[in-house]
Amino acid sequence: MRHSALVTGLCLAFACAAPGRIIYVDDDAKAPGDGKSWTTAYRYLQDALADARGADKPVEIRVGQGVYMPNQHAKQDAGSQWFEVTSGVALRGGYAGLRAPDPNVREMQLYRTILSGDLAGDDKDVNDLRNLLTRTRNSRTVVTCYQADKTALLDGVTITGGNFAIYSDFRPVGGGGMVVGESDATIANCTFTHNSAAQGGGAVLIRGGHPTFSNCTFAKNYAGSGGAIVGGDEGATIANCTFSGNAAYAGGAVAEYQGTVSNCVFRGNSANRGGALTGCNGLITNCFFAGNSASEHGGAVDAGYRDSPTFKNCVFTTNRAAGMGGGLFIYHDTTATLVNCTFSANSGTNGNALASYSWQAEHPPSKALLTSCILWDGEKGIWKNDASTITLNYSDVSGGYSGIGNIDTDPIFADADNGDYHLKSQAGRWDAATHSWVEDNVTSPCIDAGDPSSPIGVEPFPNGGRINMGAYGGTLQASKSYFGKTACTTIVPGDINGDCKVDLNDLAILTAHWLQARQ
Repeated sequence: MRHSALVTGLCLAFACAAPGRIIYVDDDAKAPGDGKSWTTAYRYLQDALADARGADKPVEIRVGQGVYMPNQHAKQDAGSQWFEVTSGVALRGGYAGLRAPDPNVREMQLYRTILSGDLAGDDKDVNDLRNLLTRTRNSRTVVTCYQADKTALLDGVTITGGNFAIYSDFRPVGGGGMVVGESDATIANCTFTHNSAAQGGGAVLIRGGHPTFSNCTFAKNYAGSGGAIVGGDEGATIANCTFSGNAAYAGGAVAEYQGTVSNCVFRGNSANRGGALTGCNGLITNCFFAGNSASEHGGAVDAGYRDSPTFKNCVFTTNRAAGMGGGLFIYHDTTATLVNCTFSANSGTNGNALASYSWQAEHPPSKALLTSCILWDGEKGIWKNDASTITLNYSDVSGGYSGIGNIDTDPIFADADNGDYHLKSQAGRWDAATHSWVEDNVTSPCIDAGDPSSPIGVEPFPNGGRINMGAYGGTLQASKSYFGKTACTTIVPGDINGDCKVDLNDLAILTAHWLQARQ
């Protein structure tokens, strides 16, 4: 389903028009080549890009498996220290190329197209991220994309070995893997690994525009801030991406990002502040934060200086901070909003799940607003200093917390030890391992216990007419409501809560949501 949506999105972005020309590249080709077929393919990617710049658009460049470096070229006008993605050009990697019986077969994981900044071919200790900063002979940036519109596409390549070892006091610099400047390009199905920047964005620096990163993997990149990505205004999009093993001083994975983040996994990233994210605004939905760490504050997320992030349907688990906020740390006039989020097994010196801090009198107090959440991190899950405020309503909090509709009861997760935070239900619970609905012998007290004024969204029937607490409330994977008997499978007209009866309970639900809609 997700793959189909991605293909549709890319078609819309690239207008699904037949390319005016297809240019072929294969590092096994005999130079110079003319790029008109696999048998006469360009050997060097730079030659194909130079050809595409002067061709009628749109153009598609198909690149066979192999390793390509930006300093390799046969044409005089193709020389550069980086590859440039431009408007009207779709650059696609992952083709079998000349090494296979059918060069047109495209399997991106099997036939890897690698764009490498290791110009001298002498990179050592690639698993030691901080050693990358010593690689002065590498490309400063492997790929650039400046002032490109939505017709620019980079799809199915691995970008590695970029090293932006330059500092600037005047503007943010970095982007060892890629620099995106004032561009609306789409970067899809790409892997960014072992890139670095002394200042910001080990893998990517976003400097303006509304780029989209979809189905990408960011692994083992390093920078001063934003080990994987730094920058990005509210029009930028990161969707269905995985961030693992990235590191930075601030924001192990992402820093100073204002756009949307959805359906992403942040696992095992590390930093001094904000193991996964720091300085991020915008809407962050359906994301999974696990095993991130901070040597100071914010094991998963560090938010301050008037940030106002909103987290919806997110899971924070096994994140840890040596200081405050194992899951989330907020400070300096920051307002964090969390709706239907789950915290479990996080750890921090103050606030295993969440810490809110107002630093010094000159800064207004920070505040967190949580609704329909589960915080199951022990009795020290929440911490704040006197000036900060943390408001929780309709939430399940270990050790209890004052607020409307709060409870202190075991949420009965499906399999917390293995990272499954769906709620058990005798009526039906989504099983992530088998991708099917299963029935349990117990039912979580967090089902139908969330904010009664919140819409139930797309919760499956029977849904009780009230949203569940936790990360899956309001979604297609919300656990079903149990009414003390075999789950109702019949849809009765007027039966809103799914108990196979039409009564005053249904009228109450209808009235409550009707009044909300009218206000």
